[in-house]
This record gives sequence, C-alpha cells and structure tokens, in this order.
Amino acid sequence: MKRIALLLLGLALCFTGIAPAHAAITAPTISKLSERIVGEGIFKGDKLYSLVDDYYSELVLYDVKTGVSLRRFDESYGGTYIAVSDDEKYVALGKDRSVNIYDSFGEVTTTIKTVTYGAGQMEMKWFNGGAFVPGTSVLILSGDGKLAAYDVVTNQVKWMRGAESGTVMTSETYVLVEDEKHGRLYTHTGEFVQEWLNVNDMSISRDDRLIVATSQSVSSYEAGRYTEPKYKSNETASRVKIESSGQFVVIDNAVYSFDLKKIHLNHYLNERSVSLSPNGKYMTVSNWYDTEVYATNGFGERPISAYIPTAYQKLTAGTSYNASLSVKTASGKTVSVKDGVVWTTNSPQTAYISGGKIIAKSKGTVTLKATYEGFTAQRTITVLPDPRPSDHSWLLSQKKQMIRGTFLDSPHKLYGDYAKVKGPVGTFESDYDFMYKGRHQGNFMYTSTSKPQKINIITMSPALQKRDITKYEFQKAFGKPRDTYQNYWETFTFTRAGKTLKEYYIQEVAEYKINNKLPMYVFYDSNYRVRYISLYSK
Repeated sequence: MKRIALLLLGLALCFTGIAPAHAAITAPTISKLSERIVGEGIFKGDKLYSLVDDYYSELVLYDVKTGVSLRRFDESYGGTYIAVSDDEKYVALGKDRSVNIYDSFGEVTTTIKTVTYGAGQMEMKWFNGGAFVPGTSVLILSGDGKLAAYDVVTNQVKWMRGAESGTVMTSETYVLVEDEKHGRLYTHTGEFVQEWLNVNDMSISRDDRLIVATSQSVSSYEAGRYTEPKYKSNETASRVKIESSGQFVVIDNAVYSFDLKKIHLNHYLNERSVSLSPNGKYMTVSNWYDTEVYATNGFGERPISAYIPTAYQKLTAGTSYNASLSVKTASGKTVSVKDGVVWTTNSPQTAYISGGKIIAKSKGTVTLKATYEGFTAQRTITVLPDPRPSDHSWLLSQKKQMIRGTFLDSPHKLYGDYAKVKGPVGTFESDYDFMYKGRHQGNFMYTSTSKPQKINIITMSPALQKRDITKYEFQKAFGKPRDTYQNYWETFTFTRAGKTLKEYYIQEVAEYKINNKLPMYVFYDSNYRVRYISLYSK
C-alpha cells in the first residue's frame, strides 16, 4: 500500500504548529535607568530617590517613567542610608561620619555629626539608619547604641533612648529598628512595643503591616496585631520588603501578595534586586549594570482563588471535556484558565487527564484536583454510564454500512456525486510522501480522484466520534486483515480548513476488502489504537 495506493495519491506536504501560552503575568518595561540601584530606593509618586552603584554610592533622583536622572545631589558621595520626608522638602543622607540634610533644591542645609538630649549623646560616626516620621519633619536616627528623634526644621532632638542600632523604618504609628538578629518596634515617641528574635530581615508598611523573615519562616502581621502572624510560610528568606500600601511583598527576588501568595511573572528575576513602589505601581529590577522599571498594573489580574466549575459535576463515560479552571483575580474578574494548570484524579480508571482534556472512562465517582500558581481546587464528580452502543456494537454497525459503500451516519456514499459534498477543504497526509485532499462534511472527508468527479475515498477518525478502538476490538469485529504494512513510524495528520483535527504517530496500516470488493485501510498508532479508517472504491 505504501508504494501503490499511497504513492498514487501522494502530493506536497504542509505543516502546522501551535504556540504555547503562558499563565504568568507580564509586566511591561517602561524605562531603564543607566545605573544599578543600591539597597532600597524611596519612591515618591513617579520619582525614585536612590543610592546608585557609583564608586562613591551617589544619591540620585530619577523619573522612573522616562528613566531620566532629575538630580544628582551635590557632595553626596559615600552615602549609606537615605530618608525623604513626605512633602520632599527634606532629604537625609547618612554618610560615614555625618548625616546631610538637603532642601528641595538639593542643597545641603544641615550637616549633623552629633546630637544630644539631656545627658545623652549620639555620634553620627556610628550611624546605622534613619527615616522620617510620616507627615512630619522629624527624622528618626539610629546609631551609637541609641535611637533619637530629630526635627530637621528646628534642629531640636525630641527624644532619645538607648536601643540597639539598626535599619530604621517608620509607619503611621510605629518606628521599626531591625538589626542582624532581632527587630524592635517603638511608638513615634520612643516607647517600646514589641521585639522579634532570630530575625533575618523585617519590614513595615505605611499602614503598620509587618513582614518578618526568620531562620524558620516568613510571616506577615496585620496592623496592631503582632502577637500572632496573619499568614505564615515555612520557607525562609534573607531579605523581605513590604511596599508602602501593604498589599505586596518582595521576598528575596520574588513578588508576593500580603497573604504570601506568589505572583507569577514572565520575567527572570533571580540574582537581581527587586523593589516595589507604593501600591505596586512600579517594579524596579537591578542587575550589576543598570535598572529596569516595569509597570505592574497586571498585579490586579493575579489570582486570589480558584475553583473547578460545576459544569464538571456530571460527566458521561466515553466522552472527553476540555479541562479549564475558574480563577478569580484581584481585580474582581473571574477568568477561565487552561494553560499552567496541573490536573490529577484519584481514580484514573473512572476518569483521567490527557492532553488538556478530562477523559470520562467508566461509570463511577472520582475527585478532580487542579493546582494553579499555588492554589488548589477539588471537586467530586459523577461519571454517568455511556448511553451509546458499545464499541463492539458500533464496529458491527460500521461493517454493515461499509458493505453499502459508506460509514455509519455518513451523508454520502462511494461513487456519489462529489459536487454534492458541502464543506471546507481538508487533507489527510503523512510527513513523508503521502497526502490526498478532499472536502469535509460532518465527521468525514470525501475525496475524488476521477473525472467526472465521483467520491472515491471516504476517511474518518474514530476519535472525532469519541471512540477509542483497540486493534483487538477491531479485529474481533472485522477479522484479520488481508495484508499488514508495519514499521511506518510516520505522523499522519487530518486537517480541515487549514486546521489540524487529529494528528497521530502511525506504526502500522492494515488492509481489508469489504465484501471482497471495497478496499479499506486501518491506521494504528504505536499503542495499536485505531486512529484513521479509509474506505476506497474499487
């Protein structure tokens, strides 16, 4: 057959492909900063105050929407920490032995080397960090084993207390001081509130939410409720940062929501420094040479829950269903997701997953489980009995119809008028030297190789009629073939209107003669399942 019937109808080949889709969020790049951001920059609207990776750690103000450097602060080399007041009238830069205060023109107005309060004194040569109290000109300074509140307008120290030095962060209510192994929370007046031990890193949002990384876990705390975490993950991290609104968290190089659900992005962030602006509007990603700025509006489309639709509650044996998961996003939408979902069942003999489809196999009860971007959904479904005739009965009915020169439910017969076939053009072809064209109507393709044009070949795929027929089942109904052509090892494709209907890797083709007259060919895949049947005129 391969060199006679197939070569007789052999024509040119054509190929089709499907591009994979991704479920993760794509955050578009909006600008690129020509320098690497060092540490945590401070966002103010569309502007970013940051130390950059110059040899001297220079303080620079960037417009993140354009990537333009708006200001390079005078004599700002050697910076270690920065703080910016809410109204941007004051910028504090911690240096090796002093703290410089800049006005809105970027000029130094005050250089602080030592602050005193009563008998207490703090020397800036031991400076560790600083941050402005929200809505004020009061700068919280940490260093020299002390914590102090300094008003940059009046140059007065409001209070000072002994406390281990560390990185300073402020919120609407609190001052957080975080050192290598612990974090301490104070009020704006310096009163001790709470302490966390064995801390790798900590961060506080503007509205008092906390994120804490220890050697055992990462935990997030609601505002004012710090005795027990609201959410906890058993993963560990060396760096955590919660953005100002408290919605999003950076844990090492990955982005999470406050409830510690990972936000999956189509961006490679490993070995890079990631920061978020308030409300997660912008994301900066720094490597050794520069910093890219991304718009993160897509964070609103991140999944917050998932469920398996009720449409799958009852399935029918012998049928297949496209598997899709309903996902609710942070923006309030509910979307149907197919890509990126991992499906499993606890009873594959009842229903199983294959090629993105749920295959209902036999009567019974089965639990479907779907996992998507950290969310898991389950639904117990019932598989109802197949109301159709059995595969064996179906094959016997086909055999009776083939004697009449057609297939069961086929609207046309062999030798019929090809012009009466109404449907799109298609092909049946292999990736080697075989192809013939025809027109599709229903589940069948009709081909004419004669003039005047009569139907000479009818081709069908049992899979299009929800049938999965084995070689044993076929031979039980039709007997053994006249001849067998083995070791094909070719991909055969059934197309309609330029789209692939079915595509299988064929290993064997069997030749039959229906009623000792009509040639019929059966195409088996490597698992010896019937994938195509072609019925020929004499």
